[in-house]
Amino acid sequence: MNQTQAYVYIPFGDSEQIRLLTLKAGARDDHIQCSLNTKDLEHGEWFLGGFVEEEEGYEALSYTWGDSSSRKVIYINGATVFVTENLYTALLHLRFEHKPRILWVDAICIDQQNLEERSAQVQLMFRIYGSAARVIVWLGEQSEDSDLALDVIESWSRPSAILADRLSTTSIEYKALDNLFARSWWNRSWVVQEVVNSKIVEFVVGYRCVGGYASPSDRLRQISSTIDELAFAKTGSLDQGGFEVLLPKFGHRQASDPRDKIYSILKIVSDDLQVLPDYMKSVPEVYIDLVKAWISTQRTLDI
Repeated sequence: MNQTQAYVYIPFGDSEQIRLLTLKAGARDDHIQCSLNTKDLEHGEWFLGGFVEEEEGYEALSYTWGDSSSRKVIYINGATVFVTENLYTALLHLRFEHKPRILWVDAICIDQQNLEERSAQVQLMFRIYGSAARVIVWLGEQSEDSDLALDVIESWSRPSAILADRLSTTSIEYKALDNLFARSWWNRSWVVQEVVNSKIVEFVVGYRCVGGYASPSDRLRQISSTIDELAFAKTGSLDQGGFEVLLPKFGHRQASDPRDKIYSILKIVSDDLQVLPDYMKSVPEVYIDLVKAWISTQRTLDI
């Protein structure tokens, strides 16, 4: 296939299917070469492994799309696909030099121009992230103090950990953490759904990775509201949380599409509202449907 030809998505044959991206091995300066393959989510057996063979599992990427007006080209099955600069940078840093890597990346694995497919795939996202061998959180490129912040995070798991609640607000460690938690990923609408059901979470900054979800201290919660909210989610508090609890708690988060403020928490609320993602509906229609469903199921106007 000519590399100047745009990639054409083949529609799914089944509602339980997803696409997996094989990020091919390459040096840092090589073009990003990938392939897309369709897999059955329902019958897939995913587990931790070396991520060389497809049956060993996949990793799901959690990231911010970034500026949609600034795009770079990658190659999928020999054809061109344009992605945001932040996603392009993430793929460069996540690519292995000597072996392929199997990823699920929403901007690539979903045909974003097909609104019907997009709606159906969003319904599967909770399971997609929950079935992944691990969730990779891309926080962006390395900065002057990002290594120091990651050093502190890594220290949480050691017996001699310098916990954040012991840090002075004037310390360089506290400032480094503050800067790390100021990055845009922490304020995304989809963060909670992507992380709360994950087996393992790894945070990546540049070429550095720290693994495992750490229980936040009170001081860290003061630095980052997301840490507090993720702790709320991880403790199982979501089991008792309906829309009247979760929408005020998570509704302030950023989303490029206002409908995602609703869709991003559908799978983590206890209410069975029978509201399904539908990107063919307008923003007002989505919110009207939510209110109607709430009144119908809860028999109350208190929302």
